[in-house]
Amino acid sequence: MKKEKIKKGEYITATGLIQKRGWTKAMVKKLLGKVEVKWVKNPHYKYAHPMGLYKLNDIKRIEETKKFKDTKEKAEKRKASAKKAVETKKNNTIAMVDKFSLNVKRLDLEELKEITLRDKQEWYDTHTKYIRYDVRDYEDYEEEYDYYLFGESYYEYEYIERNAYTASEDVVKRWMVNYIRHKLTNYDEELERIYKRIGRVEAYDKYKNILATEMKNVYPELEEDIDEYMLGIDVEAETA
Repeated sequence: MKKEKIKKGEYITATGLIQKRGWTKAMVKKLLGKVEVKWVKNPHYKYAHPMGLYKLNDIKRIEETKKFKDTKEKAEKRKASAKKAVETKKNNTIAMVDKFSLNVKRLDLEELKEITLRDKQEWYDTHTKYIRYDVRDYEDYEEEYDYYLFGESYYEYEYIERNAYTASEDVVKRWMVNYIRHKLTNYDEELERIYKRIGRVEAYDKYKNILATEMKNVYPELEEDIDEYMLGIDVEAETA
């Protein structure tokens, strides 16, 4: 397609109409069906389809018609109605949190620590961790000794043995808070009720604060650890 110089401000794309002039995709399809389109090479992507341009004067002429104004008014009403519906659903989801029945079970701290470490060690034992080494980085590696000739890869793996009982006190306390959250509350069950609902992120943010308060009431000795732990929770990931 022959490259043609386009004067700035003379043409506009369908995307430009939507982003800059308040059109919708439906309006473009409905009102521009018979309007002349100028097809040019896409300036952003070399192998993309040609880009359609509309004369701005044609657009301005259409925007002065009663049909356009009526169509735009209806589109704006639908948009406002949809926005209101979303806001209502969001508020309803947030309101659900107030009806949650959150329970936190109390354990003696030493018992909690023991159970937490045992649980963590069991997790370590079933989730092996390795360090991967590229043999080509070894000083004695010879180019002609190609691992692929033997159906192998260029990598060797070293198993890392992890021991939960050697973790620092701060780390253990964080694990204890996590254990309380997931094993000594009905947190996960209640969270399921807002899963994939509109407003779940805002609702969870509220729920997280309620959870933190209740956990601190039951485990006042871990108040600072609970606060620090809660700050590290990824709300988006929790509610995805």
